[in-house]
Amino acid sequence: MKLMLKPILRISLLLVLLSTMLLAQHKVTPEQYREMVISELQKQGTAADSVGEALAVAGIGEDVSDYLIIPVFAKGRVVAVYRNDAERSSVTQIASAMVLRSVRPELFDEHGAIETFNRLKLRNPRPMLFSCGPFSLFGTLEAGWYLKTGDSFLLLSLNGRIVKESEVAELWPDRVELLRSIGASIKTETSSPEK
Repeated sequence: MKLMLKPILRISLLLVLLSTMLLAQHKVTPEQYREMVISELQKQGTAADSVGEALAVAGIGEDVSDYLIIPVFAKGRVVAVYRNDAERSSVTQIASAMVLRSVRPELFDEHGAIETFNRLKLRNPRPMLFSCGPFSLFGTLEAGWYLKTGDSFLLLSLNGRIVKESEVAELWPDRVELLRSIGASIKTETSSPEK
C-alpha cells in the first residue's frame, strides 16, 4: 500500500505544478495586452494617434477583480478605453469617444495623478488606481485614483474631480468603510499636507 501511495503523490504533485504553470502562462502581461489592443484597432480599422500604456487597476471588494485598462488617443483626446477580459484572454472596449469627452488624458498615467495631487500642496503623493465596482464618481470606467492622506483619503476621478473622505461620507455613505479599508491596508506613509 505504501509503495502505491508514493507514485500517486508524485503524480498528484506533478499535476498541481503543471496546472499552476499553465495558468501562469495564460495570464496576459501589460505588454501583451497592449499588443492585443493594437491588433484589435487594426482589425477594426480604427484611426488612432497612439495607444497608451496598460494601467493595472486594483480590484477592491468582494466582486471586483484586478484588471488592466488601456486608453486610445486621437487628436490629444481619449477616444476609447479597453479593459482586459482575463477569462477569455480578449479585449473589451468599455468606453468610446462620446462617453469620454470630459476625461483628462494625463490622468491615464500615474505621473499625471501625482501632478494633480501636488497642486493640493501634498508632499510625496503615491496614488493607486483602483476600482470598487460601479461607482457614480468614476462613471463608465469604474476606476479612479486613491490617495491615503494620514488618517483620511482623497479620490480622483479620471475626469479630474477630487473628492475628500467627508464628501464620500455625505454622497456615498455605503462606500466609506470599503474605501477606508484601502487606506488601512497601505503600510507606507503616502502623503501629508505641507506645513
